[in-house]
Amino acid sequence: MGSILGFVILLCVVILGILIVIFAIIRRDLTRRAEDVLHKFQNKQILGVSSNANYFGRESLGMKQVRGNGILVLTNNELYYQMLLPREELSIPLDHIIGIEDTVSFLGKSRSMPLLKVVFKTEKGTDSAAWLMKDVNHWKSILVELMDKSAGQV
Repeated sequence: MGSILGFVILLCVVILGILIVIFAIIRRDLTRRAEDVLHKFQNKQILGVSSNANYFGRESLGMKQVRGNGILVLTNNELYYQMLLPREELSIPLDHIIGIEDTVSFLGKSRSMPLLKVVFKTEKGTDSAAWLMKDVNHWKSILVELMDKSAGQV
């Protein structure tokens, strides 16, 4: 009986050690990807960064999308998102953004917290995407201000 208990404890310790190593590797990879995204914008004016934005998807792609975390970057001419796993990108030129909407759900997914929902023009018409993140209201106000500036230049 004692040898079985010892084996179970040893097995648990080995599994825990393997999990710790796996999570450390994943964390290192995610940090490297976030650094790569920021490096991409090193010569641009960055107005906002959310390193843990939870992507709710893109309306045109329907409800069967993977929701995941990634990095959202706002520059003076682009809203850029890269999901960390799986690696997906979405780049929205600011002059294509036609609206910022208040919502707590998107594509049947909800989190009783406000989402950043961005409506934008594409070659095929109108589309939208949404994110859950810290400081949603701050991001909304920056985007609205940029849209107002852009409209005033037309």
